[in-house]
Amino acid sequence: MENAWNVRWNDGEKIVIKVFEGDSPKGSGAVPFAADLRKHGFHVDVISRRRAFPPPAKYAAPDQIGMLWCPYCVKWRAFEESAIRRAEYTTPVLLRCTICTISVMDFYVRHYNPIFTERYFTAKEMRQNPQQNGKQVVNARRRR
Repeated sequence: MENAWNVRWNDGEKIVIKVFEGDSPKGSGAVPFAADLRKHGFHVDVISRRRAFPPPAKYAAPDQIGMLWCPYCVKWRAFEESAIRRAEYTTPVLLRCTICTISVMDFYVRHYNPIFTERYFTAKEMRQNPQQNGKQVVNARRRR
């Protein structure tokens, strides 16, 4: 299956997204289209919709503290707690990329940010079960 690329920009009134099909962003036409928009002064993001990308060696560490690698934006991004609200459904509040809205529950986000996810999910479990204080709880049914 080919990858799809979204070129996302704000035209002043709303966010506009144009979809390009192809395995590479340059070959699909997404990068040249984004370059033309940048020449006209727009802030443009090119986002992979079907394939996740690991951080390259030159981007081994983020520029700012608190940033996570977004494998779909292919950049270090800020993740904020939010929910996606549509007419048909509303998702739970999770940490999500501010640009492509992928959450930390995605396998590739967790895979490429292992230290963060280990700390985040451990802290989340501790907040939900503060009476356990890190002790392993044995299933009550198994003890009988």
